[in-house]
Amino acid sequence: MLNRDSLVDHIHGRDWNTYDRGIDGSVGRLRKKIKLVDKYQPIKTVRNTGYLFTQTVTSS
Repeated sequence: MLNRDSLVDHIHGRDWNTYDRGIDGSVGRLRKKIKLVDKYQPIKTVRNTGYLFTQTVTSS
């Protein structure tokens, strides 16, 4: 699981405050792109914590 703080740090390279909703918009856009390919939604929201990617990742 990734919490919102670590996602913002890795993506934007900055600290965030509790009212910063930018990462939520980024995750929302990512979910829409995934949905175009597959109806299964592998990104789950963990309330008050962050996000969980529920699918196994394999390299080819």
